[in-house]
Amino acid sequence: MSEELFDVPIVTLRDMVVYPHGVQPLFIGTEKSIRALEHAQENDENKRILLLAKKEPGNEKPGKDDLYSFGTVATILQLIRLPDKTVKILVEGIPSGEGR
Repeated sequence: MSEELFDVPIVTLRDMVVYPHGVQPLFIGTEKSIRALEHAQENDENKRILLLAKKEPGNEKPGKDDLYSFGTVATILQLIRLPDKTVKILVEGIPSGEGR
């Protein structure tokens, strides 16, 4: 079986896990994650993102070592910008092998 690699923006999560096939609303407030959402909306017809949980939920500027090394690729179903400059999204986790 060959595996295809692809680039997908990362959105970090605090105290939350999204599973494949799961549909979940999320509130996103960090600038990096909001930019990742915008990138997915503009550059990927499937609007895919990689959801990774932070090891320390309070860390507002996580680096590579501050994130778990596994997560869920998800499709953005809906994106709403809120007045407080946060973003509410509705995502659906993509089952393994279907994220391409």
